[in-house]
Parts: sequence; structure tokens; C-alpha cells
Amino acid sequence: YFVFGFNQSITPRSQVVTGTGAWSPTELYFGAGQGGATTVTLMNDMTFAGSIFSTKGQFSSFNIGANTLTHTGSSFGGTVNGTGTIRMQPVSGTTTFSGIVAPGMKIVSGTVSTGSSSVGGPLVIDSGAALSLTGSFFARGDVTVNGTIGQPSGIPVFYAVGNGTILNNGSVGTDVWFGPTGGTPVLQNLGGGGTWGGTGRTWYLMQRSTVTLLNDVAF
Repeated sequence: YFVFGFNQSITPRSQVVTGTGAWSPTELYFGAGQGGATTVTLMNDMTFAGSIFSTKGQFSSFNIGANTLTHTGSSFGGTVNGTGTIRMQPVSGTTTFSGIVAPGMKIVSGTVSTGSSSVGGPLVIDSGAALSLTGSFFARGDVTVNGTIGQPSGIPVFYAVGNGTILNNGSVGTDVWFGPTGGTPVLQNLGGGGTWGGTGRTWYLMQRSTVTLLNDVAF
């Protein structure tokens, strides 16, 4: 495996990643050790073709800037900052995701299985791709579903909590909460020609959200 910023001291460290070479160690970690924080910044687009991609350490983070990080492995986790896009396209067909990411996320292919996670930027699920929820998932920006949002079991919830537009042209088969449970009110648009619901599924329109329909929607 390969580790950026193995920090055993109490002094924070910063590193940058640049270049167009291939990254394919079985495990790639950002920040480790018992010391100070490590911040690693990506300077250009990057593709990780290994297996496990993770930020480690309580205060460590990976900043992709405005770049695109493509993940083709089986596990992605940790804290990721920046304004770019994380592209999920697992070569095995399935990857797990657990963490808090500020950038957008695009699921290009396969299935992304996630528990308690959060995406700050736009969330896009391409046709044929799927987001499978095993816990609470928070989408804080625009949401575009051309594929599927589903759940294998239990009662996970998809929370659309930010200002933005939720377009479903695929299938959403989970409970959905529109708006935050506290804090600043938000304005949301809802549209698309996809399907919503399933047996026992529920929409919750929270008090701090104003939801405007862009077209006819059947639930």
C-alpha cells in the first residue's frame, strides 16, 4: 500500500499530488499515524485503479480542488474537500462509499453501496448505475437520477437537504426527506419523468423546505 502524510508529530503537514502517471496500489491512504493533521491537495485530474482509497486520521483530509478524481476500486472512504467531481466506476461492478465529501459525485457505472455518507456538490447517477443505501445519505446539492437509488433492506433514508433541483428520470425506491431538519430554510425544485416510491416508502416535506414541482410527478 501507499500512504501520503504519515504524520507522527503534532505539527500539521501539507502535501500536493501532481502528474499524469497511473495510481494502482492495492491500498492508498491519505494521512495516518497518531500525530497532527495531514492535508493532501490534488493538482490535476487523477484516476485511482487500486482497491481501497481512504483518508485516515481524525483531522486528515484530501482536497481535489476543481479536479476530477476517478475511483475504479472496491472501497472509498474518508473526508474529501474541494469543488471538483468524484467519478465512481468500479471495475468489479460494486464499490462501497463511506465518508463526507464536499465535491460533487457522479456514479458512472456499477453500484455504489453506502451507509451514513454525505455529498456536498451535485450528485449524478448515470443510466444503468445505482446508489444502494444501507443507512442515511445526505445530498447537499443538485440531484440528477438517470439510474437507480434503492435499498437492499432496512429503512435507510435519502436526505435532500440543500438548495437545488432534484431531477428523477430513473427510479428512486427509498424514503426521501426534502429539506433540513434545522438551520436555514432552503428552496428546492422537483421534477423528471422517473418513478418514485415502492411498498411502504414515504416522502417527508420538512418545514424548512419549499418544494416546487417542475412537471407532473407520480408518487
